[in-house]
Amino acid sequence: MEKIYKLFGNNSKNKSVGLLILRVTVAIIFLLNGISKVVQHKELTSIFSGQLNLSAFWFWVVAISEILAGLMMLVGYMTSLASGLIFVIMIVAMIMVTMKGVFMNPSVGFFPSLVTGLFNSQLPIVMMGSALAIFFTGSGKYSMNCGCKTCGTTSCSDQVCASSGHSDCKDKSCSC
Repeated sequence: MEKIYKLFGNNSKNKSVGLLILRVTVAIIFLLNGISKVVQHKELTSIFSGQLNLSAFWFWVVAISEILAGLMMLVGYMTSLASGLIFVIMIVAMIMVTMKGVFMNPSVGFFPSLVTGLFNSQLPIVMMGSALAIFFTGSGKYSMNCGCKTCGTTSCSDQVCASSGHSDCKDKSCSC
């Protein structure tokens, strides 16, 4: 039983693997969405301008932001910025697209429209929660952000920093 707990239990290695899986999953979703917007830009810019009343400029801002945030999330570089950007994209998407019917369809009634809007917002809600989780926990050990800013090592432990001659690195310069 102890071996199973070591393998699957609550330890820092498993937390870093969990963060890596979460980051890569979010990255793949946003990369695919951003790339598909670029590939289908002719059809989608008309939807942006027609149904959403947004200019082509905002279409390209969203597409490029999704690709950049996805790439940053994939490699674990500036994940706080990337996850914040993803959170904002998802809030706006939820308000502009999935929740639009809540306020635009008074014949159905507010509560049924709200329930339908929230049901249709499941993916944005999951993506917002994932982005917030990464924002607050950081990118984890398996990322470009991980390392000691003082001594430049790629591991954050007392032994590594001390062997580099920086015994005061721990907790002051470590980013993972």
